[in-house]
Amino acid sequence: MTIICLEGASSVGKSTTCQQFATQYDAFIVPETGFLCEAPQLEGKELMMWLLERQIDRWHIAYEKNQQHEYVILDGDVFKIWYSWIYGSEHLSLDEKANFFREKLLKNEISLPDAYVLFWAEEDELRKRKEMDQTRSRRNFDKHLCMIEPQMRYFHYLNELVPGYVGIHKAETVEENIHHIVKHCETLPDIKNEKSRSLIESLIFTRVLLLKLNVLLI
Repeated sequence: MTIICLEGASSVGKSTTCQQFATQYDAFIVPETGFLCEAPQLEGKELMMWLLERQIDRWHIAYEKNQQHEYVILDGDVFKIWYSWIYGSEHLSLDEKANFFREKLLKNEISLPDAYVLFWAEEDELRKRKEMDQTRSRRNFDKHLCMIEPQMRYFHYLNELVPGYVGIHKAETVEENIHHIVKHCETLPDIKNEKSRSLIESLIFTRVLLLKLNVLLI
């Protein structure tokens, strides 16, 4: 039983891959917050905190379903602090987000998935896929294209902390994406090992790493 988080830019094919994966394997998909919850009438910091709490909800769903299925796939990262490193945060500082997740980690209300898989594609290809998909509006598409390179750097760094933890693949076809996920899960490091977990949890949320990655990602 494995909890996998898929990440990548808009139009890279995460959601389609999730849907097809679930038709071929015993898998439960935890969708993005926007598909899981109706947006509240909140603004500013209150909205940001609401969104963070929904990530805890997504993790609880993943944890519960992991007892019932061979695979659980998170369509999008539950931590996503890297998003603020890339774009900044107007209403909630990086320290506030890091402290929120640190507290939840200590209370065992959230944890790292067993694996990450990052899919990427060239910008021209992503634009082509967006135009072909009329089922979603994909707001802020151009803004999200800016995250491709820094997001890649973040996940490469995570792979340096625990080699083999993140599978990074060019997304060309859904069938190949599914193959990459399955193969990646066959050779995962033991992230449940206390030493590995403590290493990642302590490093990711220290101010030193926040500053280091902020320099790398800008």
